[in-house]
Amino acid sequence: MSDPFSQSDLVDEDRRLRASLGDVGAAFFADFPSLTAVQRSAIPSIRDGNSTLVCAATAAGKTEALLAPLIWRARNAPQRQGIKVLAVAPTRALVADLRARLERPLRLLQWTVGAQTSDFQDAASEPDVLVTTPESFDSMMVRRATWHEGKPVGHLLAGVRAVFVDEAHLFDCTPRGEQVIFLLARLRRLRAQAAERGWSRDSTLQVCAASATVPEPAGLAERLLGPDAKLVFCAGSRELHLFADSGEWRVLRAGENVCALRDSLPLVQSNHEIAARLWQCLQDGQCRKALVFVNARAHCDVLARVLRTQLHRHRELWVGGHHGSLSRNERLDAERHFQQEKDAVLVATSTLEVGVDIGDVDLVVLVSPPPDVSAFLQRIGRGGRRTNQTRILALPRSILESAAFASQLAAASQGQLESRPRFRRWDVLPQQVLSYIRQNRDQGRTASAIADLTNQVWPRHDTESLAQEALAFWQSEGLLADIRGKLHLAGDWHDYAAGGDADDGVHSNIGGSGGGALVYDAVTHEPIAEVGSIEGSRMLIAGQAYEVVSQPDVTTVRRLSDAEANTIGMTPNYGGRRRPVFRHFAQHVRAGCGLVDPQTPILSRGDKWLWFHFGGELIESFFIVQFGENRISSFIRGICLECSFRVTTDHLSSSASQVHAWVKTQRARLLSEYGPGKWLRSLPESLSAAMAMEASVAKLWETWLHTRLIVEHVPGGIYKLIHEREMIQP
Repeated sequence: MSDPFSQSDLVDEDRRLRASLGDVGAAFFADFPSLTAVQRSAIPSIRDGNSTLVCAATAAGKTEALLAPLIWRARNAPQRQGIKVLAVAPTRALVADLRARLERPLRLLQWTVGAQTSDFQDAASEPDVLVTTPESFDSMMVRRATWHEGKPVGHLLAGVRAVFVDEAHLFDCTPRGEQVIFLLARLRRLRAQAAERGWSRDSTLQVCAASATVPEPAGLAERLLGPDAKLVFCAGSRELHLFADSGEWRVLRAGENVCALRDSLPLVQSNHEIAARLWQCLQDGQCRKALVFVNARAHCDVLARVLRTQLHRHRELWVGGHHGSLSRNERLDAERHFQQEKDAVLVATSTLEVGVDIGDVDLVVLVSPPPDVSAFLQRIGRGGRRTNQTRILALPRSILESAAFASQLAAASQGQLESRPRFRRWDVLPQQVLSYIRQNRDQGRTASAIADLTNQVWPRHDTESLAQEALAFWQSEGLLADIRGKLHLAGDWHDYAAGGDADDGVHSNIGGSGGGALVYDAVTHEPIAEVGSIEGSRMLIAGQAYEVVSQPDVTTVRRLSDAEANTIGMTPNYGGRRRPVFRHFAQHVRAGCGLVDPQTPILSRGDKWLWFHFGGELIESFFIVQFGENRISSFIRGICLECSFRVTTDHLSSSASQVHAWVKTQRARLLSEYGPGKWLRSLPESLSAAMAMEASVAKLWETWLHTRLIVEHVPGGIYKLIHEREMIQP
């Protein structure tokens, strides 16, 4: 039982905090009996005007903790017209969700909220609070200035006093994240210009962000919000309940034996086994809603169908699918059904990792492990919001996946996340140069202004000189032209920018998926999904069976009833490529086998040697090139090499020049681990090579190479991997 005096103190503190926000506090918090811990910690800092990063678990009340004091400050500011608060979210679905959440409290305040994406066009009405994506933020910076006689006389965002960045961890160390940092720097310049020219009364700009747990929150706060940013970190997580192979629930504790955890996980070989395991969790009625995560869209399509067929034999419940190739209406329909149905199962890819409101989730099912602990925490964070207990069904499909799962589960129970490399994302610079020049219409920009902006984003001693080098390269390529001391778009960049729409690729740093064709419903004529190609006359999309009615100009399909869909059919080809085995994933496999860093076991097999390096595919490819495919080949991709010689530490003493040469020649492949933006190919070779080096790849490799401990102790988990590899050929 809690101390009544401390409880009384909390009640008084909550009352004071609500009162300090006036009618804003009442609008946002009147329906809640008390404030959350994160709200008590964050509100004072933000109310006092500090740019603040708030890190806390999912459903901790971060959004209200940030937006309520930001809106309170904006309501008390002298500027009364136009957009006052800008909220930036990573997806259009989150934009729609945040817009809906804000409608009621803002209506009570007689304020308006709108959204600006390809789905919403509310910016023109200048709501008090505008929610948007990085791409639409970029578009507004370029397109929403007011000009008179060739001079700017105003801008849609000139009166913005505060910016809220939602789900900031999804922007950390990504091209879109660097784009947001550039846009915030440009917005600060716009605010200064607005104050100078009388468009705004002052240049104040407070930037705050909400984030789930990240490895280095202080670093994220400084990069995203500025050097003076404050950090509010609220520890705490839900109790994790894991469904074991024995059919019982067990509570995960800190310090779990990883090998025992690995062997307790139920191994599944087919979708029917997945359905059987899921029913074990659902049959007692305590879990009514299950969110099932898979790693591929085609698997989502098939598994949703199998679950619908198998689970309906036991109980009437709704089953659907959700992934990025589905049309917006199909995704919204799936979210709505899952939220409204009493008994429901939704199969999803990473599209539902982030916080779109889909209601209560009783059980989170993970079919195969995600790439890292951060994604793992995002997925399981969707469950247990009411009970403060997250129920997890982890279903590995191989011993390798069991090992990775066990390590991720152990790390998640202790809040341990993998570190991320911090480096300048030069692949964002081409897009921002293009956007920044377009923002100034036909007046162009000086090279020094662009270099100064770049240095503002990345304050390093050589940033300006490297930016000038890039600008000179693009001039030599005919993409920029110097006209009377100002840089203007030219050649392909000019043509590309001239043909763009509001949210087209000009404003985007999202890598292309290779395109595809829309599939339409023959009855409603609404789009269902975007696919690469279709084979056969029947297919599955998100668990629903369809029959192709017409092709090839426009693909229309007829939805089949369950009675008609007696065969599963093919899934569409969505394109894309196999996800490599990255270093972090390989490290989890190592831990799940019972080894610690830097142990790398070696095992004799006849005239060959198996060396379990656990370095990931990039490390592996380095050795294959260095020693030749006739001497080394991959035995388990990214995990183990088969060698014609016994590997010793002498073989790992590669010089720095060898590693640097490899990084230079393989920079695109190396950077693929960090999700390069689509503008990478626009960089001069020197900058892309510098980016690869700066990503700590070279330093990491040199450290990794020189610290490996080759051991002959081989734990049982290694033998299980070998047996599995020999039974199931790649």
